[in-house]
Amino acid sequence: MEVPEIGSETRRLVCFEDRGFCRYYVRVRGTQKPCEWAYFSLETLRLLKEHSGEEVSRSPVARYAKRHGLLPPKHMRKVAWRLIVRVMPREVARFIQSRFGELKVSEWGSSGEGRVRGR
Repeated sequence: MEVPEIGSETRRLVCFEDRGFCRYYVRVRGTQKPCEWAYFSLETLRLLKEHSGEEVSRSPVARYAKRHGLLPPKHMRKVAWRLIVRVMPREVARFIQSRFGELKVSEWGSSGEGRVRGR
């Protein structure tokens, strides 16, 4: 398949066995959180292939967490955020969690690319 932005041809799924990871061309656009590539381990690829076609919902995971007194899944991102900002700059943490809407223009790039709406 052709990747127009870089003028190159590539397979949608490319695995780098020697490095232990794969990338998948997603090209999700027109959303609040655009995504070009998804990166994941070879083990994750194995699990995806093993479980492809199965239906998954949030309910069993939320029930399991509640029954065992665990942190509800909907709070994981918030807790991860609190832990991350203790050990690294907020700009890096925002990038890791794809919180681009919270980045200031000065944090996002000096050339003005990726301007944040309303700022």
